[in-house]
Order: sequence, then C-alpha cells, then structure tokens
Amino acid sequence: MAAAIARTLEDAADRLDEVSDPASSPESTAATYVEPPGAQPDPDLPPTDPTRVEIVRKLARRKGRREKIFVTGQKGAGKTMTLHRVVQDPVIQQDYVPLFIETLRVLPQGSADVRLLLIALVSRLCRFIDEKELDKKVDFAGAKVGGITGVLASWVSGHKGNDPPGAPAVFQSTRAEIALQFLKLSGEIVRDPERRRQVLEDRRYSVTDLLRLSSALIEFVQEALTYRDGPRHLLLVLDDLDKFLVPSEVRSLFYDGLEALRSLPCSAILTYPYFLNFQDSFAHKNLEETHIIPNIKVAERSRSPDSGGPIMMPLSRRQLLPAAQNFFNALYTSLADIALVQDQGVLDRAALLSAGIPREFLRLLSQGFWLCSSQRKQKLDLPTLNLARIQIQQAMARIANEPWRQAALKLVQTHGTIQGFSQLLDTVHIVEYVNANVWYGVHPAMEDLVDSWIKQDRTLLIDRGSQPAAIQRELDALWKEAASKRPSAPVPF
Repeated sequence: MAAAIARTLEDAADRLDEVSDPASSPESTAATYVEPPGAQPDPDLPPTDPTRVEIVRKLARRKGRREKIFVTGQKGAGKTMTLHRVVQDPVIQQDYVPLFIETLRVLPQGSADVRLLLIALVSRLCRFIDEKELDKKVDFAGAKVGGITGVLASWVSGHKGNDPPGAPAVFQSTRAEIALQFLKLSGEIVRDPERRRQVLEDRRYSVTDLLRLSSALIEFVQEALTYRDGPRHLLLVLDDLDKFLVPSEVRSLFYDGLEALRSLPCSAILTYPYFLNFQDSFAHKNLEETHIIPNIKVAERSRSPDSGGPIMMPLSRRQLLPAAQNFFNALYTSLADIALVQDQGVLDRAALLSAGIPREFLRLLSQGFWLCSSQRKQKLDLPTLNLARIQIQQAMARIANEPWRQAALKLVQTHGTIQGFSQLLDTVHIVEYVNANVWYGVHPAMEDLVDSWIKQDRTLLIDRGSQPAAIQRELDALWKEAASKRPSAPVPF
C-alpha cells in the first residue's frame, strides 16, 4: 500500500529522502513508480516504448526460455523502480513467480565476489522454498527430483568431513541441512571479514560447485512451480549489482563470474554498472538482452551562433520540455503536497538541475525542504532551492577535489563528450543527456563551479602571455595531461 502524501515540510524532506535511497526502503521506491516518457532522441520521430514495457513484452514472449535480461542506467535513473514495477505487472504475475534479491542487503559492498553472490542466492532459494511451501507439493518419486536430491546430498557429504555416513538422502532433510548452513553463512560473509576470507580461500566454495548447487535448487523450484501451478516460471531479479564498483568486485561479478550468472537455469534480470558500457572488454561479452534506463530528456540543445554546432544553453536559459514537466510533476505529487512548493517554477528548476535523473530531483527537493524547515519558511521557493543546490555542489566538490577529476570535469564541460572518464557517471559528476545524439555534461549543480575553474585556468594563461587564439588548445592539453594522472583505470583489465 502506498504511503500517505507528505503534508509538512519535515515529512516531505523525510519522504523524498527515503525514496531517493532505495537501499533503505525498496517498498517505498516501488510504490512511487511513474511511467517515464519514451525516449525521443529526435522531435521528428515518435517516442519509443518505456523500458518497463519492453522488458515485460520480451519476458512474456520468451517464457520458459531461461532468458537473461541485463539492465543498466546512470545512478538514480530509476532501475529499482522499474524492476519492481516489472515484477508487479499482471502479465509477469500470470506467467512467472518472481524472486527479487536486493544484492546490497546480502553482499558486502567493497568486497563482493561472485562466490558470495551464489552463497546468498542459495540461502534465498531455500527461504523461497519455505515461504512458498514448495517442498510439500512435489512428486518426490519423480526422476528429476531424485537427481536434484543427489546434487544436494553430494554438497552435504562434502562438508561433513569425517562424520559417519547417515541415512540415505531424502530431499526435505538434505535441503533443510543446506538451508541451515547457508542461512548462517550468508550472514557471516556480510558481517565478518575474517569468515569471508576463509570462505573465499576454501576450495569447497568454488564457483563450479556453488553454481551446481544453486542450479539444482532452481531446477527444484521450477519443477515445484510447474507441478503445483501449471506452466509458471521462476523469474530471478538481482537488483543493485550496479552498485558494486570496486575493481575487484567488477572483475569477479561481471568478467570472471558473468558466465556462471548467465548459465543459471531460469529467466533472470540483472543490473550492472553503467560505465561498463564504455569498456571494450565488456562490450564484447555479447549479452543476450541489454536495456538502458535513460535519464529523462529535460531540454533541447540549441545551435551555436559561432560554429552552428549543438550546444547546451546556460542553465538560466534552458526550457523544460513538457513531457519532462509532466513526469516530474507526477513523481513529486505521488510523494508530497503541491502546496509545499511556492509555484510550478520551483519544480521546473529542480527538474532542470536534476539533468533528468529522478533521484537527483528528489535529493534536491528533500534538501530544500530541510532548509525551509530550519528557516521557518512555509513553502519551498527558488532562493532556498538554490541554497540546496549549493550544499549539494559542496558535497560533490569534496569528492572531486583530486586534480585529475577536476581536469576531467573541465574537459566534459567544455566539449560535451565523456573523454574516457565513464566512471564519473556512477558518481553523477557527469550526466548523460539524450538528444539527436547522446552527449554528456557536468552535473547542473556543479556547472557554475566548474565554469569558475575554467575561468581561473584561462586567466592564468592570459597572465602568462598566451595568445588568445591558442588558449583553448593549451587548456585542453593541460587538462588532458592532468586527467591522465588518475591513480588507475576504473577496471584493471
């Protein structure tokens, strides 16, 4: 059931903050889904279907084919909201039984590994079997379940050491032993670094063996669903995998472990970090189906009076597109009372400052409501919203205080291309826009600050006697050299 609309400044600040942090409240995130307008790169072309519609259509058409769908998008674009709405779709509910796993809750961020993910998956599958009472509604005399029992029994015997042999394997008791083992283990690998190290060094927890065990449990779930409910299929959803950005995590989950995840014997939806789309080594993985959740298109680019090429107008002169206004108005009014903002201009400004990223829109408004409350204002107005923008800018600037990051932002601000710094998409210092072509800019909250850095550099070169015609070329060379001195590439491949 959807939460009540926030009616006070404090409640609105809390509510928007809660929804903008899906790790803290996935239910709230799902309840506030607003169908985005279809991407329309060119005004002369009809909009495409929203990503949710495309995913539902493909799953409905390919049920029973163990389809793997990979979903990505910039941080805050609405991946979690979209996936929750996919599994709630009546078509999916008719053909599938979803198992939704928020991987941030079951994996240690900074130390994730595909083996730990498979351990968490085994634990959740055992819980899923209990919750659905699947082991009470299966033909245990069937040959398929007998084979599955053999796989489970092999795992149990391999972890008993020198214990004397027990009674012949029975599915229920064997599965219960595994459930207890993995319930304990799945908690330990998140809380206890030493236990996690022991598991990763233990050859018994190999990818091959864990994949065999998890696949056997999936086969049992599918058998039970078919036996009980007719032709319904398991749909595994692994959300938040895009949040694991440490190079060792990326290597384990999306390079070394990708084939294991693709080979799971069920349909599945998996998220992955957006910056991998810009890595040649990952682009060649030939993923079955990849869907990008695009940012909302908020403004058109204009033509430069000098070169005739497309440029982004200064923030003060940008006009919010009607489709974007409708989307962000609907998103806001699903959460908070419209009477808490001074006028439509406040929401329009917040939408433009978000660069079309729903979470950034909510983050900015939440900060603005907190400021209004502390200043004893009755409504959020543009001056207070700008103060919220400055506070967000200050927080982002602290993260971008390394010279290579600042140089990268200067290059993006000047040229509108990503310049090889795709990892900054995952911190939203760089944002992706979609017009006739995909292009990039600095987060709108940071634009004036980055402009001031550029002006300082330009003034320094003028003071040194550089010729006006050569200044931009010299600046580009200086920034590229500084940007090349980053500690390491995002993924060490």
